[in-house]
Amino acid sequence: MNELWGIISRLVQDCAKAVQASEIEVEEKRLEILDLVKKQPEELVEKEEIDEFLKINFPDPKNPDETAVKPGKPYFNPRFSKLKSVEEFPPIEKVLGVKLEEKDLRFTRKKVFLTEKAVEKVREVVAKKLGERKKEVLTRVVEYGLPKPVVETMNIELKVALSFDKKLKAHIPNFFETDVRIVPETIGKVSMHLRFERD
Repeated sequence: MNELWGIISRLVQDCAKAVQASEIEVEEKRLEILDLVKKQPEELVEKEEIDEFLKINFPDPKNPDETAVKPGKPYFNPRFSKLKSVEEFPPIEKVLGVKLEEKDLRFTRKKVFLTEKAVEKVREVVAKKLGERKKEVLTRVVEYGLPKPVVETMNIELKVALSFDKKLKAHIPNFFETDVRIVPETIGKVSMHLRFERD
């Protein structure tokens, strides 16, 4: 029955390696989160996240799939209009608290337009706001701890097939292929209860 003990031995080793790999993965993730918490909020945000925020909060009326916060797009604000009844659009100051100045804008006789400088100013604020939310979540994860899988015991059941060729042999049957060695009466089950101890 040396072959059977070999199967059991390999199975126990594979289980131990799987448990160890899972714990290593979680530890690596914990260290990764610790590194992220040390970064500045805006460093935690991708360009695509800023684009999505701008599209959702400042959609272009003529093209809802685009944002109105782009260089060359018109900007309406009662501070820069003789008509005080004009409402700010896009509502950058109202939503983000970003107060654009004359130096951030381009003026013509009748209209005011956003410049690259103005858009960049807005994107920086959005990145900081989104990053602060992310950092707050990551900080809580660090404070309360990342769930860590700890396997102390494990029950395993394995189907094996016994064959007789001069001497008794055991192997793991392949039920997806025709195995001429398998006779229904020779299929058995090996049950194991493993306990893992830590140093």
